[in-house]
Amino acid sequence: MTAQETLALSIGRDEDGRSSLPDVLDAQHSATTSQARQAQAVQQKGDGSVVLNVAIGSGYNVEAAAIRPTSYDH
Repeated sequence: MTAQETLALSIGRDEDGRSSLPDVLDAQHSATTSQARQAQAVQQKGDGSVVLNVAIGSGYNVEAAAIRPTSYDH
């Protein structure tokens, strides 16, 4: 069961009177922690992709992407 499913179950039990507020808060904390860890993993994957691309030489070419001024000589 995922943290989100546990949270939904806790909220449902709280609404039915079968669970307490601390149980819901614990489930909310677990769900939030899980989301933060997932976001961190996604960021680390992106960082790793950038490092890999730079290492293999397919990094961003600043000079090729630079906007060059146009001459306005008349």
